[in-house]
Amino acid sequence: MSKTQFSNGSNLTANYLNTIYGSGTTGGHIHDSVDSDGHAPQINLQAHVSGILPTTHYSPPMDYINGFIMTWVNSGSSYSITFANGHTKCDQFGFPIVTSTTATMTKNVISASGTAVVPWSPGSNAGGVAPTATLPAAGHAGWLHAFAIVNGSTAYTPDFGFDSDVGGANIRATSGYNRSRRVGSIYITNTAGNLKIVQFLQRGDRFTWHDFQNTLNPLHTAAMGNGIVTTTVPIYYVPPSVVTTAILQVVCQAAPGESISVNWHTFFDLSGGHSPQPFNGNCDCAVVGSVTGNVIQQATRLEVDTNGGPYTANNVGMTYNISGTSASTQVNFNVWGYIDRRGKDNQ
Repeated sequence: MSKTQFSNGSNLTANYLNTIYGSGTTGGHIHDSVDSDGHAPQINLQAHVSGILPTTHYSPPMDYINGFIMTWVNSGSSYSITFANGHTKCDQFGFPIVTSTTATMTKNVISASGTAVVPWSPGSNAGGVAPTATLPAAGHAGWLHAFAIVNGSTAYTPDFGFDSDVGGANIRATSGYNRSRRVGSIYITNTAGNLKIVQFLQRGDRFTWHDFQNTLNPLHTAAMGNGIVTTTVPIYYVPPSVVTTAILQVVCQAAPGESISVNWHTFFDLSGGHSPQPFNGNCDCAVVGSVTGNVIQQATRLEVDTNGGPYTANNVGMTYNISGTSASTQVNFNVWGYIDRRGKDNQ
C-alpha cells in the first residue's frame, strides 16, 4: 500500500506526520496493528515522535508563570523558603525557566543565630540572599523579593535567590546568572537585631498572612470622642514597587449599649480624569436595646489594588459614626494578605 507524503503546514508538522505515516513509498508506518475486528488501523504515536517533538524544555507564553510556590520554613531562629517546581519566562528576553515536575529547592535566608542573613550560594539547602541586598534596620521591617534565576546561555533549570531590588540586579550580579524572574516576596522584621520572616501561606498568586497584620489599631475608640470621623488609612504589609491587590478587613465592635457604624471608600489616582469611587457598603455594628455580656463585633472585607495604574490606591478612606464612651467601642483595620500577579500582564 502506498503512503501519503505530507508537505503542507510547518516543517515540524510535516516531519511529524511523515515519521508516523511514512514519506512517499519508503519508511514510516501505515499502522502498528489493527482493531480486534481486523479493520480500523491503530497507530502508536509515542513510538514515532521520538526526536521530533521537544520533550525536555519548551517555551511558555510571554509573562506566563505557573508554580514556584513558596513555603515558609522555620527551625529555631533560622528561616528558609522552599520553592516548588514550576515554569515561567524570565524578565530578560523571555527566556524559558523550567523545572522538572518533582523538583523542589530550599534556600536559607536567616542564619541559626537569627541575627544575619545567609549569603547566596548555588544549590538546595544553601544560602539565598544577595550580600548587597538592603536589610531592615533594628526596630524596622522590610521586604526581600524572591527570584528564579538561570544562566541563559547554558541552562533552563533555575536556582533561586532573594534581593531587595525588585528587578533582581543584585542577585544576578552575585550569582553570575544573567536572567531572572520575580516569583514572590517575603516580609522580614528586625527586632533588636533579631531577624524573622513573617509567616505566610501561598496558594497560586494569593499570599495570606498566618496572623493578620494590624494597621494602626485601633483607629478610633469612643473614648477618643464621639460623632462622625473621616480619616485616611495607608495600606501596609504588601510588597513595595509591585502591583498587588491588598486584602483588607475592617472590624467594628461595640460595647453593650453603645454603637458604631463604618463606611469606607478608596481614593484612586485621579490622573486621566478618574474620580474617587465608593467601594462596598456599611459595616454596621449598632447595638439595639439593652445588651449585656461580650462585646459585639462584625467584620467586612475590601480588596484594593496598590502600587500603580489609574485605578489603584495606597490608602483607604473611612468615615465612621461612633457613639459611646467605652474604649472597647472601636474601629480596627487589618491586612489579611494580598494577590501578587508575579509579573503576569506586565504587573
